[in-house]
Amino acid sequence: MIVIAGIAVVHVIVFVLLTSVWNRIHVFRPSSLGDLKISVVVPVRNEAQNILALLDDLAHQDHQTELFEVIVVDDHSEDQTISLVKEFARVTTINLRYVSLGNAYGKKAAASLGVESATGEVILCTDGDCRVPSSWVRTYAAYFHKHEPKMVSGPVRMVGDRLFDVYQALDFSSLIVFGAATLQKGYASTCNGANMAYSKRAFLAVNGYTGNESVPSGDDEFLLQKIHDQYPGEVHFMKSKDVLVSTSPKVTVGGFIQQRLRWLSKWRLHSSLWLKVASVYAFIDFISIFFMVYGIVAGWWPWLPVVLLIALRWLAEGRYLLAASHFLEISQCKRYWPVVSFVYPFYVLLLGFGSIFGRYSWKGRSYS
Repeated sequence: MIVIAGIAVVHVIVFVLLTSVWNRIHVFRPSSLGDLKISVVVPVRNEAQNILALLDDLAHQDHQTELFEVIVVDDHSEDQTISLVKEFARVTTINLRYVSLGNAYGKKAAASLGVESATGEVILCTDGDCRVPSSWVRTYAAYFHKHEPKMVSGPVRMVGDRLFDVYQALDFSSLIVFGAATLQKGYASTCNGANMAYSKRAFLAVNGYTGNESVPSGDDEFLLQKIHDQYPGEVHFMKSKDVLVSTSPKVTVGGFIQQRLRWLSKWRLHSSLWLKVASVYAFIDFISIFFMVYGIVAGWWPWLPVVLLIALRWLAEGRYLLAASHFLEISQCKRYWPVVSFVYPFYVLLLGFGSIFGRYSWKGRSYS
């Protein structure tokens, strides 16, 4: 009981600290833009349903068109993605180019080719199924002009109305806040490739994705950690709704599981010791919940203190999710966060085992 109680107390403290750090991150408001050239790199594969919406967002940026370019890199799409990009390029006024991978494949190869093709000093990244605000490029330009960082991570939110959509949005928002809060305290943990930017020189200085090319995921996190290791203190999180990128949740449970397995599959490959320890602790933490509940049912210990510990956990998690959802504009958080907190331990444990022993697919490709 003492061990279980200790784990629960640590859980509460961690969530309270993460929430506090997140709330103290200053909101960035752009001022001077400077004259940095921005290259927007968009790796795509089979995004015919989404790519035109993103390109339309990029065509309506409130930034000088001569100061940014858009490079769409096709990873062997099997649908109409490239023909749609080519048609859009013929009618748009922005500097839009498209390139295709040759014998290489995968998102990292596509991103690397995008960087190689870029003429800008700053590489700004998103995905083909995302939507970006009209102030997106301008605000990143202002941030790099003011702070001169080597890399910047930005906020991403999921948008949907169903209960399943809201669950995914809250789960996703917890990762965004965790990445922001840990980075604020000087630790590189996680970011999202749908909204990040970095100096082209920094990318080349750390040799890009060299060393983890064979890992299908992690194009964002591995790069984050490499640049953070080489340039301590020069990797930031930009807390600004002017760069808030939106994406859609998965429609089916199967698609959701495949996405999360892809994300979780890389945790064992991180070079950071503290990240590995944190991952193992999180796994143990979720197992402890089952011992708490079973301990009450089996009569191992008095129910009142255990119920109080569970309630404290839920309250700490709720405050954390509310802070995240307020900034990320997830309107139904207050209604659904207890459901998320209840379901979360079950799905994390199942996906944790699945990420170690199972297989997953992404964009028509299978990985183990």
